[in-house]
Amino acid sequence: MSKTRGSGADRSAFEQRREHALRDLEELAQQVEDGEIAEAEAAVLEARYRKDLEAAESRLGSMPKPKASKPGSPGKAAATATAQPANTRKILLIMGATLVALTVGIVIIANPAGTNQLRPLRRIR
Repeated sequence: MSKTRGSGADRSAFEQRREHALRDLEELAQQVEDGEIAEAEAAVLEARYRKDLEAAESRLGSMPKPKASKPGSPGKAAATATAQPANTRKILLIMGATLVALTVGIVIIANPAGTNQLRPLRRIR
């Protein structure tokens, strides 16, 4: 399958390349400051990273901007945000049911003869 020019996947790839180049430039500056890389080597790397950054920004500039979602329609983020609490509730319910089942199982195992040890002691008169 070939990607169409200017598709969302292409845009995403170029945005990732841009972010990667920006991170590389920041890390390079830190490495030069810490004395890990010689200035001559840093200059070569910086030129390469800036070239990558400019290429990514140039391609992003020539691509059509992504369509914004309609005001009335929930986006992907909204669907994820509403799904998260439901998943949390399910997990809590499952954990609670498991805790109750384990407690009942332990009580049954601890009382194998069927004697009711949970009944309070009789008063001695």
